Amino acid sequence: FANNFAMLNKMGKVVMFGFFAGHPAADFYNAIAGDFSRCLGLQIFSIHYFDDKPDIRRRTMGQTIETLAAGAIAPHIHARLKLCEAADAHRMLESGSVIGKVVLLP
Repeated sequence: FANNFAMLNKMGKVVMFGFFAGHPAADFYNAIAGDFSRCLGLQIFSIHYFDDKPDIRRRTMGQTIETLAAGAIAPHIHARLKLCEAADAHRMLESGSVIGKVVLLP
């Protein structure tokens, strides 16, 4: 995770969505401080921020689904597996090697 900061340009920002692979190692603060003059930024987001705000969560998810349906955004598909391979999908997710989505097909 800390390596992301070395790739940023001036005023760059690393955005982390969720924590599926676990929290970043504590040394990522050193990566930010290592070149602080470039004004590096970090933004962490989890949909669980809205757990106690059902109206906002419902509206936000509705807008997200509409945007996906319109094709304006498209998630990265890491793998497409048959439903009978669900156990393999879980192993992939648990390994932390997945970047994007794993789609189960009927």
